[in-house]
Amino acid sequence: MKIETRVGRARWDGHDFMGFDVFSEIADRCSLTQMLVLSVGGPKLAPKDLAVIDALAGALLAADPRIWPLKIARVGSSNGSAMTGIISGALIFDNINVGPFAILAAAQFLRRLSPHRDDTELRRHVMATTPLPGFGTPARTKDERLAPFLTAAAKYGVNKRPHWKLYERVAKIVETERQLPLNIALPAAAALTDMGLEPKAVGIVSYGLLQIPQIANAFEGSTESFLRALPDEFIRYVGPKARRSPRAQRHEGRRSTSGAH
Repeated sequence: MKIETRVGRARWDGHDFMGFDVFSEIADRCSLTQMLVLSVGGPKLAPKDLAVIDALAGALLAADPRIWPLKIARVGSSNGSAMTGIISGALIFDNINVGPFAILAAAQFLRRLSPHRDDTELRRHVMATTPLPGFGTPARTKDERLAPFLTAAAKYGVNKRPHWKLYERVAKIVETERQLPLNIALPAAAALTDMGLEPKAVGIVSYGLLQIPQIANAFEGSTESFLRALPDEFIRYVGPKARRSPRAQRHEGRRSTSGAH
C-alpha cells in the first residue's frame, strides 16, 4: 500500500509544498495567511483576498479567558505546558458547532442553497432549515465582530461576489421572517467560499485564524502557578478511612518487634 500525498516532498536540495517549490516560490514570497490557505488545497490568492482573511482574523480576535474554548486552553496549560493548553483548547471544537465549525456549518448551508436562484425557492429552503447557521448571538443583541469585517469586505470589493450576494439574500429573508440577528459566521463563510475553498477547508482555515487567542491564553496560563494545586482549605475528604497495605502492616510489625527487644 502506498500513501498518495500532494502535501509535500523532501528533496536533497529543497522541499515541495502543495505543488510549489518551498525555497523559490514560497519562502519570502508567501504570507502566513497564504500558506494556511495552501495547506487545505486552496489557491494562491490575490493580495486583496489575503487582506480580507487577515481582517477576518482580526475581527475574530476575542481573547477573554472567560470564553469557554479559551477557558479550557487556560486550564489545560495550568500544569506549566502551553502545548497541553493548546491541544486541550483544540479538542473542544471536535464535533461541536462553535467557533470555526460554526463557520463550516455556514459554508455548508450556503453550498446547499446555491442552486436555488429563485427567491421563492430560496425562501422555502431557508425557512425549512433549523437551526439556521450564521444567525443568533448568545448573551448579546448583536455580533460586534460584524462591523469591522463587513467594512473590510467592502473596502476590498469581495462583497460583490456570488456567495456573498447569496448570504445577503438569506439574511434579508431571515431578518423579515424570523427576526434573528446575523453573526459573523455567514459572511465569513461566504467570503472564503468565493475564494475557492470547499466547506471543510473553510472550517480548517477558520480554525487556523482562531489559534491566535488560544495560543495567547495557553501561553499566559502556562506561566501562572495558582491553578496547579488546590489549597488545602478547599479540600475535605469524606470517604472511608485510609487502609494500610499489607506491606506497610508487615513493616510496622517488624518495627514493633525490634522495638520490644
